[in-house]
Amino acid sequence: MVSALAESTGFEFYLTDDAISFLITFNHHDYLSAAGDAAGWLNDLLRRGAPISSS
Repeated sequence: MVSALAESTGFEFYLTDDAISFLITFNHHDYLSAAGDAAGWLNDLLRRGAPISSS
């Protein structure tokens, strides 16, 4: 996901499910954030050393 987002400059998105159990956001500052059920997922990626920047 990071590599795809790195190629998409200047756009923002907000992603959730029908139950609104999570929220994933990506803004024009290239900041990825997560809340709800997705917060644990993002924290796990970071703990495992997933790349958070394409540069």
